[in-house]
Amino acid sequence: MLIDPKLATLSCERVSPHARQCRGVIHVCAAVEREVPKRRFFDASRQVVIGDGANWIWNICSEIFPQTIQILDIYHTKEKSWDLGKRIYGRSTDLARQWLAARIVELNTGNVEGLVEASTHDGVIQALGFCQRNGDRMRYGEFRTKGLCVSSAVVEAGCKNVIGTRLKKAECTGVSEARTKLRLCVVASNATFSMITGTKE
Repeated sequence: MLIDPKLATLSCERVSPHARQCRGVIHVCAAVEREVPKRRFFDASRQVVIGDGANWIWNICSEIFPQTIQILDIYHTKEKSWDLGKRIYGRSTDLARQWLAARIVELNTGNVEGLVEASTHDGVIQALGFCQRNGDRMRYGEFRTKGLCVSSAVVEAGCKNVIGTRLKKAECTGVSEARTKLRLCVVASNATFSMITGTKE
Protein backbone atom coordinates (compact mmCIF):
# COMPACT_ATOMS: atom_id res chain seq x y z
CA MET A 1 0.00 0.00 0.00
CA LEU A 2 1.42 3.38 -0.99
CA ILE A 3 1.07 6.58 0.99
CA ASP A 4 0.11 9.69 -0.96
CA PRO A 5 0.90 12.46 1.52
CA LYS A 6 0.03 16.07 0.78
CA LEU A 7 2.31 18.94 1.72
CA ALA A 8 1.28 22.58 1.97
CA THR A 9 3.75 25.37 2.59
CA LEU A 10 2.60 28.72 3.89
CA SER A 11 5.10 31.53 3.52
CA CYS A 12 4.45 35.12 4.49
CA GLU A 13 6.69 38.18 4.66
CA ARG A 14 8.59 38.31 7.95
CA VAL A 15 7.13 34.95 9.01
CA SER A 16 9.10 31.73 8.72
CA PRO A 17 7.76 29.12 6.28
CA HIS A 18 5.54 26.47 7.80
CA ALA A 19 4.85 23.00 6.45
CA ARG A 20 2.11 20.55 7.29
CA GLN A 21 1.98 16.93 6.16
CA CYS A 22 -1.45 15.37 5.91
CA ARG A 23 -2.84 12.05 4.77
CA GLY A 24 -5.34 13.39 2.30
CA VAL A 25 -7.06 16.34 0.73
CA ILE A 26 -9.54 16.85 3.59
CA HIS A 27 -6.75 16.86 6.15
CA VAL A 28 -4.58 19.27 4.18
CA CYS A 29 -7.53 21.67 3.86
CA ALA A 30 -8.18 21.58 7.60
CA ALA A 31 -4.49 22.08 8.39
CA VAL A 32 -4.17 25.01 5.99
CA GLU A 33 -7.34 26.64 7.33
CA ARG A 34 -5.92 26.38 10.88
CA GLU A 35 -2.54 27.83 9.92
CA VAL A 36 -3.70 30.70 7.71
CA PRO A 37 -4.82 32.98 10.59
CA LYS A 38 -1.67 32.17 12.60
CA ARG A 39 0.53 33.15 9.66
CA ARG A 40 -1.51 36.33 8.99
CA PHE A 41 -2.03 35.23 5.39
CA PHE A 42 -4.95 37.62 4.86
CA ASP A 43 -2.92 40.57 6.18
CA ALA A 44 -0.59 40.32 3.18
CA SER A 45 -1.14 42.87 0.42
CA ARG A 46 -1.34 39.98 -2.08
CA GLN A 47 -2.24 36.35 -1.46
CA VAL A 48 -0.93 33.78 -3.94
CA VAL A 49 -1.53 30.05 -4.35
CA ILE A 50 0.87 28.06 -6.55
CA GLY A 51 -0.26 24.58 -7.60
CA ASP A 52 0.61 21.80 -10.00
CA GLY A 53 -2.58 21.81 -12.06
CA ALA A 54 -4.56 19.18 -10.15
CA ASN A 55 -8.22 20.18 -10.22
CA TRP A 56 -8.70 19.50 -6.50
CA ILE A 57 -6.11 22.17 -5.65
CA TRP A 58 -7.92 24.87 -7.63
CA ASN A 59 -11.35 23.80 -6.38
CA ILE A 60 -10.18 24.06 -2.77
CA CYS A 61 -8.37 27.32 -3.45
CA SER A 62 -11.46 28.88 -5.01
CA GLU A 63 -13.58 27.76 -2.08
CA ILE A 64 -11.26 28.68 0.81
CA PHE A 65 -9.28 31.57 -0.73
CA PRO A 66 -11.43 33.08 -3.51
CA GLN A 67 -9.46 36.36 -3.49
CA THR A 68 -6.04 34.80 -4.14
CA ILE A 69 -3.96 35.01 -7.29
CA GLN A 70 -3.72 31.45 -8.66
CA ILE A 71 -0.49 30.46 -10.41
CA LEU A 72 0.11 27.17 -12.17
CA ASP A 73 3.66 26.01 -11.41
CA ILE A 74 5.74 26.90 -14.48
CA TYR A 75 7.73 23.66 -14.42
CA HIS A 76 4.56 21.60 -14.68
CA THR A 77 3.48 23.78 -17.61
CA LYS A 78 6.83 23.27 -19.35
CA GLU A 79 6.52 19.52 -18.80
CA LYS A 80 3.07 19.54 -20.42
CA SER A 81 4.45 21.60 -23.31
CA TRP A 82 7.26 19.10 -23.84
CA ASP A 83 4.66 16.30 -23.94
CA LEU A 84 2.75 18.29 -26.58
CA GLY A 85 5.87 18.72 -28.71
CA LYS A 86 6.59 14.98 -28.56
CA ARG A 87 3.00 14.15 -29.55
CA ILE A 88 3.13 16.48 -32.51
CA TYR A 89 6.70 15.92 -33.79
CA GLY A 90 7.85 12.69 -32.17
CA ARG A 91 10.24 11.93 -29.33
CA SER A 92 13.70 13.52 -29.32
CA THR A 93 13.34 15.17 -32.73
CA ASP A 94 14.86 18.53 -33.67
CA LEU A 95 11.39 19.74 -34.65
CA ALA A 96 10.06 18.91 -31.18
CA ARG A 97 12.96 20.79 -29.53
CA GLN A 98 12.48 23.82 -31.80
CA TRP A 99 8.74 23.79 -31.18
CA LEU A 100 9.32 23.60 -27.40
CA ALA A 101 11.84 26.47 -27.45
CA ALA A 102 9.25 28.72 -29.11
CA ARG A 103 6.59 27.61 -26.61
CA ILE A 104 8.89 28.35 -23.65
CA VAL A 105 9.29 31.93 -24.90
CA GLU A 106 5.49 32.18 -25.08
CA LEU A 107 5.09 30.73 -21.59
CA ASN A 108 7.68 33.05 -20.07
CA THR A 109 5.77 36.05 -21.40
CA GLY A 110 2.38 34.58 -20.44
CA ASN A 111 1.21 34.17 -24.04
CA VAL A 112 -1.13 31.22 -23.41
CA GLU A 113 -3.07 31.94 -26.59
CA GLY A 114 0.11 31.47 -28.65
CA LEU A 115 0.71 28.10 -27.02
CA VAL A 116 -2.86 26.98 -27.67
CA GLU A 117 -2.76 28.19 -31.28
CA ALA A 118 0.55 26.41 -31.95
CA SER A 119 -0.84 23.22 -30.44
CA THR A 120 -3.85 22.67 -32.68
CA HIS A 121 -2.96 19.22 -33.94
CA ASP A 122 -4.63 15.82 -33.79
CA GLY A 123 -3.96 13.91 -30.57
CA VAL A 124 -3.38 16.92 -28.34
CA ILE A 125 -6.94 17.74 -27.30
CA GLN A 126 -6.37 16.67 -23.69
CA ALA A 127 -3.24 18.81 -23.34
CA LEU A 128 -5.01 21.75 -24.97
CA GLY A 129 -7.81 21.41 -22.43
CA PHE A 130 -5.19 21.66 -19.67
CA CYS A 131 -3.87 24.94 -21.14
CA GLN A 132 -7.34 26.37 -21.66
CA ARG A 133 -8.51 25.44 -18.12
CA ASN A 134 -5.41 26.97 -16.56
CA GLY A 135 -4.88 29.93 -18.91
CA ASP A 136 -5.36 32.61 -16.24
CA ARG A 137 -2.92 30.76 -13.98
CA MET A 138 -0.22 30.75 -16.68
CA ARG A 139 0.32 34.53 -17.08
CA TYR A 140 3.94 34.16 -15.99
CA GLY A 141 5.15 37.45 -17.48
CA GLU A 142 2.49 39.37 -15.53
CA PHE A 143 3.18 37.42 -12.32
CA ARG A 144 6.93 38.03 -12.56
CA THR A 145 6.36 41.74 -13.21
CA LYS A 146 4.46 41.80 -9.90
CA GLY A 147 7.40 40.08 -8.19
CA LEU A 148 5.51 36.82 -7.64
CA CYS A 149 7.05 33.36 -7.55
CA VAL A 150 5.89 31.11 -10.40
CA SER A 151 7.23 27.79 -9.14
CA SER A 152 6.17 25.33 -6.46
CA ALA A 153 9.79 24.18 -6.12
CA VAL A 154 9.82 24.80 -2.36
CA VAL A 155 6.92 22.36 -1.92
CA GLU A 156 8.44 19.82 -4.30
CA ALA A 157 11.74 20.01 -2.41
CA GLY A 158 9.86 19.65 0.86
CA CYS A 159 8.13 16.52 -0.39
CA LYS A 160 11.39 15.04 -1.58
CA ASN A 161 13.30 15.87 1.58
CA VAL A 162 10.74 15.41 4.35
CA ILE A 163 8.75 12.61 2.81
CA GLY A 164 11.02 10.72 0.43
CA THR A 165 14.53 10.91 1.83
CA ARG A 166 13.59 10.75 5.52
CA LEU A 167 11.39 7.70 5.12
CA LYS A 168 14.03 5.87 3.10
CA LYS A 169 16.63 6.60 5.76
CA ALA A 170 14.21 5.48 8.45
CA GLU A 171 13.82 2.08 6.74
CA CYS A 172 10.08 1.99 7.34
CA THR A 173 8.52 -1.43 7.29
CA GLY A 174 4.85 -0.53 7.00
CA VAL A 175 2.31 2.20 6.33
CA SER A 176 1.54 2.81 10.01
CA GLU A 177 5.23 3.14 10.88
CA ALA A 178 5.80 5.43 7.89
CA ARG A 179 2.94 7.73 8.95
CA THR A 180 4.27 7.91 12.50
CA LYS A 181 7.79 8.76 11.35
CA LEU A 182 6.46 11.27 8.86
CA ARG A 183 4.50 13.06 11.60
CA LEU A 184 7.63 13.18 13.77
CA CYS A 185 9.63 14.71 10.89
CA VAL A 186 6.99 17.39 10.37
CA VAL A 187 6.77 18.11 14.09
CA ALA A 188 10.55 18.47 14.26
CA SER A 189 10.69 20.78 11.23
CA ASN A 190 7.83 22.93 12.62
CA ALA A 191 9.10 22.90 16.22
CA THR A 192 5.58 22.07 17.41
CA PHE A 193 4.35 19.09 19.36
CA SER A 194 0.59 19.65 19.17
CA MET A 195 0.22 17.04 16.42
CA ILE A 196 1.41 14.35 18.82
CA THR A 197 0.27 15.54 22.23
CA GLY A 198 -3.00 17.15 21.14
CA THR A 199 -2.13 20.29 23.13
CA LYS A 200 -2.71 23.78 21.78
CA GLU A 201 0.27 25.65 20.40
